[in-house]
Amino acid sequence: MSQIEIAEIIEQIKQEIEVEANSQAKASLRATARLAGVSDKAIGKALESANLEPSKLAQMLM
Repeated sequence: MSQIEIAEIIEQIKQEIEVEANSQAKASLRATARLAGVSDKAIGKALESANLEPSKLAQMLM
């Protein structure tokens, strides 16, 4: 994904991204999926792992 494509996606989903005072950012599931280039269902499934540790995808996103 090019920088221009990323910038366009961020512009489209900026209302779904929140930056806190400590500079940590939060994004909705939908916004995260758009940035990763996958469906929001794929993100949801990846985050719901059978064990209590984050999946490989969740670790990459963190």
